[in-house]
Amino acid sequence: MKYILLENRLHNTIEKFLKENYPIVYEVNFKTTQVALGSTEGVPTINRTTIEIVLNNSKNMYKTHELRRIGSEIKNKINVFFNLDIYEYGSEWDVELKQLSITLL
Repeated sequence: MKYILLENRLHNTIEKFLKENYPIVYEVNFKTTQVALGSTEGVPTINRTTIEIVLNNSKNMYKTHELRRIGSEIKNKINVFFNLDIYEYGSEWDVELKQLSITLL
């Protein structure tokens, strides 16, 4: 059975899923940009929604390779669970993983 979710509700569902299943997830943001599907003039464009996932490793619990593994796992899980096709050419979804940074001023 398929469900149709409004975009805002889908965003809320993805954010809730990530925060409940991955305690390292600090923040989830969504941004929409227009992307050309080629390099020549007149090519079609799409609106791509990027899911920005901020990971909180402020206590240095994870090394860099572990963060990459966790990020890859998160990306694969949301791709399959929400059927986003993020690995397909021309996909309307993308995922960016970032690390929370605390800087002294």
